[in-house]
Amino acid sequence: MSKTTSEYFEIDVDLDIKSIIEKHCKKSVDKLKIKSPKASGNYASNWAFIIDGNEENCKGAVYNQEPIGHFLEYGHIVGNSWAPAQPHLEPVYEDEKTEFINDMKKINIKVTSKKGGRTNA
Repeated sequence: MSKTTSEYFEIDVDLDIKSIIEKHCKKSVDKLKIKSPKASGNYASNWAFIIDGNEENCKGAVYNQEPIGHFLEYGHIVGNSWAPAQPHLEPVYEDEKTEFINDMKKINIKVTSKKGGRTNA
């Protein structure tokens, strides 16, 4: 005796992950250029980002070519005194993290029920 499957499902996922990652990396760079300390050097203007991968499987990184962010973010010793913290990394990260998560939740997943089928013996 054979059994006929009368319904199956198609799943269509709109994976525009790469553009979401690129959007938030760019926004992070723009915010960091504004919020970064500008006392000396090119730190504030040296923010950039890189995207690696394809539409469905990618990652992004925001970086600065001058490796002093942690000193500025948390404070550091200068001679015999303490340079106070100038938080700029974590506030930008927290802002963009929330927006990024909200954008990822909006990814379109469409499940369609189809009639017809195949025969299982």
